Amino acid sequence: MANAREIVEKHVKAALEEAAASSYPRDAVARVLFDEVLKLYKMDRSPEDIASELTAAAENMDADDGIAFMRP
Repeated sequence: MANAREIVEKHVKAALEEAAASSYPRDAVARVLFDEVLKLYKMDRSPEDIASELTAAAENMDADDGIAFMRP
């Protein structure tokens, strides 16, 4: 059984390939993905909690394998 990372990475790869075939830049795909992430977060989390998560991600952008600190 695939884990969450493997599932999402498969779909992101497919989205990037489809976007490239249609001449959409990666940055445009990233913006839409980010918007979708925010929609998911808003379903269960407060704005303050989302802001905290984004701050933690920004502060750990040098991590080699995803976000260095991730809540359960």
